[in-house]
Amino acid sequence: MHQPSTLSERAAGAPESTTSNGVDHDVPSHASPPVSSVSPVSPVSPLTPAWRRVGADVSGAATAHEALAAAGLDWSVQARPLAIAGSSDRIAGHKAIVRSDTGDVLGVVGSRYQPIQNLEAFAWADRVVGSGGAAFECAGVMGGGKLVWMLLRLAGELRGGSTDDVTRPYVLVVNAHDGSRSLLVLRTAVRLVCSNTLLAVLREAKRRTLALRHTSGSLDRLDEAREVLGLAACEFDRMRLAMTAMAAVRFAEADARGFFAGLLPPREGEGADPLLESLMVAWHDPRQQMPGIAGTLWAAVNAVTQYADWERPARGEGAEREQRRLRSMWLGPGAALKAKAWNAAERLIA
Repeated sequence: MHQPSTLSERAAGAPESTTSNGVDHDVPSHASPPVSSVSPVSPVSPLTPAWRRVGADVSGAATAHEALAAAGLDWSVQARPLAIAGSSDRIAGHKAIVRSDTGDVLGVVGSRYQPIQNLEAFAWADRVVGSGGAAFECAGVMGGGKLVWMLLRLAGELRGGSTDDVTRPYVLVVNAHDGSRSLLVLRTAVRLVCSNTLLAVLREAKRRTLALRHTSGSLDRLDEAREVLGLAACEFDRMRLAMTAMAAVRFAEADARGFFAGLLPPREGEGADPLLESLMVAWHDPRQQMPGIAGTLWAAVNAVTQYADWERPARGEGAEREQRRLRSMWLGPGAALKAKAWNAAERLIA
């Protein structure tokens, strides 16, 4: 039987490393605004997911080619030699990756780098979509084409216990043209009530992801991406069981505070920690007060996810800010914080 004091002590222990395939491992910033300046998600706010604000709806596409055309991503990249400005002397060992339709330089890479074209990155999904196991949903770019991504919705849904808290399974595919990362195939899930994303960058991450470096022979391994989808049913069932178990662990406010504190790096100075207080605001949000969810470990996990996806500060303005937020929640500090919260919660139900 779990006791609140024990839960607080265990949650506040040293968290697991969030190092895993595909995540930018920045430490979640403590430079959050005071809780009074954070805008909690209103229960009546229209919750348009960040990927829909950044990307294009491709749900009508039957193939990757159609999805790319619908999103304006049916362009290619070319590798071109580098030369010193004002000279014909080439720079050995490096080349530029250039977007074919605009001529924009997306990145400078090493000589061994092998571009993976947009169609090559996503065409493997055609067979899965054609069989009804998945559907193209949304696609877009970040950084003018430096990163190209596509979200595929898988069949079925996850429901914690007998609650109305529904989460849908997805697969996220990310292809980089700037040399910053491998081609990634990641399992993720979206909680419908708030459009929060739970990235499956958890324990045994290699079973849940595929990462292909842009080198010779990478295209020969793209069929492995279908294996990632093939494992989805049992892996998402495991996730459903974990959600149910988390919803069965009662959490008092002190437990939630201790759980959140265990996720954050040490902070110097006195006074309230603004990031911790922001997480407490998310803990009290109406979306964490649903029947069967309120006052549980599952509510605490979703409070972290809500903060990371909706309320964590992002630099820039307009589209640039939206892209930064999306990258953080999928691949950066936001994703790392969510993975840390999930792993800490899994330890509590082990």
